Amino acid sequence: MKKLSGISLSILGLLMLSIISCNRSDEPTPTSGSALNNINVPDGFTFNTTEDIQVQLQIVGDGSAKFERAKFFIFLGDPDVSGVQIASGGVNDNGIYQTIISIPEILDSLYISSNITGMSLGMVAIEGNTINHQFNFSSKALLPTGSRSFDFTDIISDFENGLDDWAPYRDVSIFTSSESNTPLSAGPMGSTDSFIWGFDTKGGIRSFLAPAKFTGDMYGQYIAYHYYLGNTVAARPVQNNIADIRITDGTNVLAIDLSSTFQHEVNAGWQTIYCKLDETETSGSGWRIGSMSTWTTGSGSSTTPGTYASTTQIIQILQNVTGILIAPEYQNGYYSSNGPEFICLGKVGVVADVTTFPIIQQGQTMDDNDEDGVPNSTDDYPDDANKAYNNFSPGEGVYATLAYEDLWPQKGDYDFNDLVIDYNYNVITNASNKVVDVVGDFIVKASGAGFLNGFAVELPVSPSTISSITGQVLSGSTFTLASNGTEAGQTNSVIPLFDDAHTLFNTTGFINTVPSHAYYNPVSINLQISFNGSFDISALGTAPYNPFIVANQLREFEVHLAGMQNTNLVDLNLFGTGDDDSNTGQLKYYQTINNLPWAIHLPVNFDYPIESNSIETAYLKFVEWAESGGSQSPNWYMDEAGYRNSNYIYPTPD
Repeated sequence: MKKLSGISLSILGLLMLSIISCNRSDEPTPTSGSALNNINVPDGFTFNTTEDIQVQLQIVGDGSAKFERAKFFIFLGDPDVSGVQIASGGVNDNGIYQTIISIPEILDSLYISSNITGMSLGMVAIEGNTINHQFNFSSKALLPTGSRSFDFTDIISDFENGLDDWAPYRDVSIFTSSESNTPLSAGPMGSTDSFIWGFDTKGGIRSFLAPAKFTGDMYGQYIAYHYYLGNTVAARPVQNNIADIRITDGTNVLAIDLSSTFQHEVNAGWQTIYCKLDETETSGSGWRIGSMSTWTTGSGSSTTPGTYASTTQIIQILQNVTGILIAPEYQNGYYSSNGPEFICLGKVGVVADVTTFPIIQQGQTMDDNDEDGVPNSTDDYPDDANKAYNNFSPGEGVYATLAYEDLWPQKGDYDFNDLVIDYNYNVITNASNKVVDVVGDFIVKASGAGFLNGFAVELPVSPSTISSITGQVLSGSTFTLASNGTEAGQTNSVIPLFDDAHTLFNTTGFINTVPSHAYYNPVSINLQISFNGSFDISALGTAPYNPFIVANQLREFEVHLAGMQNTNLVDLNLFGTGDDDSNTGQLKYYQTINNLPWAIHLPVNFDYPIESNSIETAYLKFVEWAESGGSQSPNWYMDEAGYRNSNYIYPTPD
C-alpha cells in the first residue's frame, strides 16, 4: 500500500503541472486506451533490448614481431553486407585483446576480422555472453623437412586504403588443395576448371580469389597487390620469381604470367606487385608480363595451357571481367632447417596510376607518426600518441534511441515520446586499449510534453577522472556544474547534456509528435569528454550507461530506465509514491506494481508512437515480449510483417 500522505510540496506542484499539461487544447485525443495497465510483466524483467558481451581473442605466436602489431575488428554482422564496426583494438604483450561490448539481444553471433591475413574468424557464435578464441601460430616455423602445412602466415603490411574499392581488413578468399601439384576438382573460374594454381616450397597449393567487386572494364589499368614470401631466418639471394594472375569474363580465362627479380630479406618478405593490364606491357618497372595465354573455362590442365592470347582476346576479356584469381607459382626451393617458406596474399586492388600506389620496400619498418607503437595503417589517430582505436555503440555511423515518459512517479500515456533522443558513442582508447576520451553524438528528435525536460548521463567513474567536457547546451539553473563540466554533489560522474528540450527547438508545446503540427528538424549535440589519464574499458561499462531526464526542471525528479539507480540528487521520498513501486532493497527501480517502465532503450533508430497513443497500439508484439520476460518476439521493434500498425507511428518526413 502506497503512503500518499508523505507526498512533498514538490510532488503536488508536479501533479498540478501534469494536469495542466495533459489537458492542453492542442493535445490529440487518444485513439485507444492503454492496455498496459492490465498486463503481467515478470518480476526482474527490466525491458532490456541489449546485452553485454565479453570478448577475448588471443594470439599464440611464433615469436615473430608481426603479431605484436595485430589489430582486431568486431562488427555487428558481415561488413561486406551491412554489418557495422562496433569495436577495435590491439593485442597486449601476451598477445591478448579483450573488451566488453553491448549488442542487441536478438544477435547470436558477431563478425571478427584482423589486419593479419588469415586471422579472420568471420561470423562467430556467442556462447554464454562471451566470445573467446585462440589463434595458435606457435608451430609454424618448426615444421620438419618433408612436412606440409595448408595454412599460411604473414607479416603486417603498412598498406591500407591505397587501392580503389578495397574494403580494408578483409581476408581474400583462399582456396587450397590437399595434394601437391593437383588442381582442385572445382574452382572459382568455373565448375570444372582444373589449371594448376601454384604451390609453396612445401608443396601446399595456394590460390587467392580477388574480391568480386573488381569487375567490368579493366583494360589499361593496373592490378596490384601485396604478396608475402618469408618467415625464414636466413637471407635469400636474388632470384627469378613467377606469379600468375587468372582473369575470366565468364567464358574464357586469360592467364597472365608475371616475372621479375627481388631480394628476399629475413622476415621482411613483402613484395609489391603491379602490372598494367593490356597487350603491350611486357617490360618496364615493377612486375612485368612474361606472357599471356587463354583457354575456355573448365578446360585447363596441370601445366600452363592454351596458346598465346591475341590482342582481340585480351581486350575482350579485360573489358568484361567477372573474376580474378591471384595464383603464386612454384618458388625455387629455398628454405632452411629453421623453417619453411609460406606464401600469402595481402591487400589487392585495381589502380589507374601506380605512382600513387603505396610500395612496400624490402625490410621497411612500419610507419608510426606518433610513435605510440601502433602503425599508421591500424591507428585511427596516427598523429596523436594518446589515441589509437575507435569503439562505437551501437555501431559506427548508426544510432540507438532512448524514449521517455515524464510524469513519474505517476503513470503517463505510455506513448514514450515525451522525450525521444538518439545516441552514438565512440569510446576512444589508446595503444594499450585504455579509455582516454568519449565522444557522444546525440540527436533530439521529439518532445511530446508540456514539461521543460532536461537530460543527463551518469558514468560509473569518479568526477575527478574527467578533465573537461564540451558540447553541453545549458541555459538555466537546473544543474549546478563543477569546473570540469560534471554535476556538483555527485559520487559518480553525472554529465548534463541540456536542461530544456524546448529551448533546443526554440519553441513550446508538442514537438514532432502530432502529425498535423509543424515539423522541426532534429537537433544534434556533440558531447566530448576527456579524462585525466586512462583506465580499463571495463570500468566504464557499456552504453547507454545511465541516461535520465529531469522532469520539468525540478532537479529532484529523475526518470531512469527500469532497473537503473537514481543519482545522489533525487528526492528519495518520491520512491513508492504515486504509481512507482521501486524497492531499493530488491534493486527494483523505476517500475510500477506490474513492472512497467517510464523509459525504454532501443538498439536501433526507433520510430516512436504518435502523441497519446500507447506503445502497444503501434507495436503489436510489445505486450507479448514484455509478458514473456523478453523471450518471445525480442525483435518487436523491427519493421517486420505483422509487427506494426503504422497508423499509430509518427510519420517522420523524408
